[in-house]
Amino acid sequence: MRTIPNRKALHWKYQADARSYDKLYGEEQKAKLSDLYDCGWRPGAKLLDLGCGTGLITSRLASRCDLAVGLDVSERMIRQGRRRNRVEFILGDVLRLPFRPDSFDTAVCFTSFHHFPQKNLTVYEGTRVVKTGSYVVFTLLREQAGRDSRILKRNKSLRLELEGKAGRDALFIFRRI
Repeated sequence: MRTIPNRKALHWKYQADARSYDKLYGEEQKAKLSDLYDCGWRPGAKLLDLGCGTGLITSRLASRCDLAVGLDVSERMIRQGRRRNRVEFILGDVLRLPFRPDSFDTAVCFTSFHHFPQKNLTVYEGTRVVKTGSYVVFTLLREQAGRDSRILKRNKSLRLELEGKAGRDALFIFRRI
């Protein structure tokens, strides 16, 4: 488990990267989303993006949702994201989501799971806020996918629907049971 100073260092790294984030990762994020749609997945009416960064993917998903909410710990990432249309951005921590149970139809976590220090709690929180039968989607760094996917697959509230690739990352689509 990471210590609090590492979380602070990560926070400040993303504070510094906020302006260049879309240029650095834009094409990669588009490829992930394209692969996700290619496998037949569609977001629900109310979507939550955990660790949304600047909301690049969140804003693209928002066109297919009634409500898209992006949550991130970096104020600057959120500030950059607020320039986008159709997304409600919230500054917050994935370990203490400020939402009631069953608030969303879908939760997604695109390549940010490896940053979260308490992975089991992150999965619990992400699952808690989606309705039964709803999707919970993760893309994981390929080099950490084995370990991180075992954490996801052990969660008794999730049933694996699809395992594949999204861009260079591993893709896992679950349903909340």
